[in-house]
Amino acid sequence: MARVRGGTPAPDPSTPPPDDVPPLLALLRAADEAPDWRRDRPDPEAEALAARLAAEAADWSRAHILEAEVLLARRRRDAAAAIEALCALARVASPRRRWALGEIAVFADRWLNVEGRLDAASTRALRGRAEAALGALAGALPRERAPHVALARVIEARHGPTAAAEALATAEAGGAPVLDRWLRLLAAALDHGPDEAAFRRAFAVPQESAKGGDHHWAAFRLHRAVACAMAAPVLPFAAGLPASERDIAARMADALALAPSLPARDEIRLLKALAAGRLFRHCPLPEAEAARQTLVAAMRATCARPDLAPEHRRALLVGLSAVLPDGARYWEDAAYRDETSREMIAGAAWLEEPQRSWQRGKFAFAIGDHDLAAEAFAASARMEPAGPGAPTYLDMRRIPAILAARGEAPLLGAGGGTFEMLTGPHDPSRPVAIVVANDLYLRHHAARFARRLAEVAPGSPLHVHLVGDPAACGPDIAGIATAARGLTLSLSSERVTIDAPFYFASARFLRLPDWLDRFRGPIVVTDIDGRWHQDPARFLARRMGDADVGISLSARVRIGRKAGLGYPVNVYPLPLPWTAVTAWPFALAPTDGARRFAGLLAHVMDARLRDAAALPGRGAWFVDQNVLCAAHAHAAAQDRGIRFADLGLPSEMGQA
Repeated sequence: MARVRGGTPAPDPSTPPPDDVPPLLALLRAADEAPDWRRDRPDPEAEALAARLAAEAADWSRAHILEAEVLLARRRRDAAAAIEALCALARVASPRRRWALGEIAVFADRWLNVEGRLDAASTRALRGRAEAALGALAGALPRERAPHVALARVIEARHGPTAAAEALATAEAGGAPVLDRWLRLLAAALDHGPDEAAFRRAFAVPQESAKGGDHHWAAFRLHRAVACAMAAPVLPFAAGLPASERDIAARMADALALAPSLPARDEIRLLKALAAGRLFRHCPLPEAEAARQTLVAAMRATCARPDLAPEHRRALLVGLSAVLPDGARYWEDAAYRDETSREMIAGAAWLEEPQRSWQRGKFAFAIGDHDLAAEAFAASARMEPAGPGAPTYLDMRRIPAILAARGEAPLLGAGGGTFEMLTGPHDPSRPVAIVVANDLYLRHHAARFARRLAEVAPGSPLHVHLVGDPAACGPDIAGIATAARGLTLSLSSERVTIDAPFYFASARFLRLPDWLDRFRGPIVVTDIDGRWHQDPARFLARRMGDADVGISLSARVRIGRKAGLGYPVNVYPLPLPWTAVTAWPFALAPTDGARRFAGLLAHVMDARLRDAAALPGRGAWFVDQNVLCAAHAHAAAQDRGIRFADLGLPSEMGQA
C-alpha cells in the first residue's frame, strides 16, 4: 500500500488493479493525492475525466461510482461534494468503506485547511452540506468513530464548541468510541477563559465514562486542574471547588502512576495526551512549570528505555520534540537546553526522513550549532524542496559572500516605480506607518488599515506601497484616501518582477533604504492585514527607545496572549530560524546604524528572493524571516554600533 498526503492508505499505482476495478477508476486512484484545500487550484483535467465517468459508469457498481465521485471532487477542489460522496460510500457495504471512513477522519483533522480559501457564503454552504451528510452517516453508523468526530468538528466551526461537545456527549452515550475527543473538547473550552458554563460541563462527565476513560481521563483531569488554578482568582465557581481539583502536581502524579500498568502503545498515548493541553504548556504558574518538567523527565526516561519498540520511540520523540521547548527552563537554563537538545539530536536517528533532518536542524539551531543546522536544513530541503522554511534557510556566515557577489547590482523592483503625495506633506517628526500589498491585498485590506489608523492616530503619516500598476487600482486607491481622512497619505509603486505571494510579503525590505532617504524620519512597516491599537509614535517611543532598529525577536519567555487561550500566558521563543525573528513589525530610526542595516538587509533579501523564485510549491515561504534572522545575527556579531530593540509580539502591536 502507498500513502497519500493525509495518511490514508491508497492502492500502490505500481500494482495492477484487481480485475473488477474499472480502468478509469484505477487511473483516478493512481493519480490521486489528497489536496491542500486552502491553496491548490482545481485540476484542469477534472472536467474531461468527469465526462468520461458519465460515459463509462453505466455498468459500474455503486461503490465504484461513489469512489470515482470522491476522487473527481478532490481534483475539482470541491470539498462539499467530496464529503457527500465519502459519506455515501461509507454507507455502502464494500471493501472501500474503511477507506472512506479514514478519509472522513482526515477531513476532521484538517477542517481549517478545508475552509481556508472560501469566502463567507461558500463557508456557510460547505458547513451546511457537510453537517447534513455527516449527520446522516453518524445516524446510520452510530458506533463508528469517524463520522461523529468529523460531525463534531463541523458543528464546532458552525455553532461553537458547546454544541460540538453536546454532539460528542450524545455519541459517547450511544456507544461510539469518542470519549477522548469529547474530553479534549471539554478541556479546550476551559482554555478559552473563566467561563462558568464551560467549567460546569467539565465537572458533569458521567462516572461511567470517567471509569472507562483510563489515560484519557487522567490527561483530562490534569488539564482541568490547570484551568481551575488559572480561573480561581476571578471565577467563584473555580475558587469554590475542592483544592484537590486545582492541584496540578497531584494530577500529574496520578497520571504518571498509570504508565507502568499500561501497554506500551497506551503509555505513549498517555504521555502525549498529557503534553497536548495548550493551557498546560503555556500556563505561567510555577506549579505548572514544575509539572511540565516532571512530564519532560518522564518522557526522556521512557525514550531511553532499551526495550521500547522503535515505533513507540518514534512517536514519543515526535511528542517530546514539540513539548520540550514549551517550558521556561529550556530557555532560561542554557546548560539544560544544551543537554536536552543534544539528546534530541541523537534521538533523531530513530526518526524517518525528512523528520530526522528537521529535528536535527531545529535543536542544532536552538543551541547555536550552525554547522549541524546548515547540514540538517539542507538535507531537509533536498528531500522536500516544496516545504516551507528549510529551503530558504540562511546561515548567517554566508552573508559576507552574498554581499560580495552582489556588489552594487540594482535591487528587484527598483526601476520604473512611482511616488505620489495624496494628502500631506508628512510631518518628519512622526513615524511613517508603511504597508505593502499587491492589488488583491490592497483591495481587501488597505482601506480598513487606514481607517483604523485614522481612529487611533489622527494626523499620523501613512504610506502605501503597491507591487503592481496603480492605474489598474484607481477605485481602491480612492477608497483608501477616503478611509484615511485625517492622515497624511502617500502612495508608491513598483512593477511586478516576481509574481508570487512570498515576494509581495518580502518587497518591503527591498525599499527600506529608499524610504529612509525619502521620509527622513522614523518608519515602521507592518502587515497590511493587521491593525494598530494606538498611535505608532507612542508605540515606538515605548518600545524603541534610542535603538536604530526595531524588530520582533523571539529570544525570551514573556507573558502575552496566544490564540485560543483566554488568559495571559507564557509565550516561548520558537526554535526555528524562520520563526525566531518575525517580519510583522519592522522599525527604523533616521540614524546611520539604521541605514547600514537597511542596506545590508535589502541586498541580502534581493539575493535570496532571486534564489527563492526557482523553488517549487511552498518552498519560498518564510524567505523574509529566514533573511531577517540571519541578518540580525550577522549585524549583532559584526557591527556592534547598530542598536536593536525588541518590538514584542504581534498581538501587542501598539499596546502599552
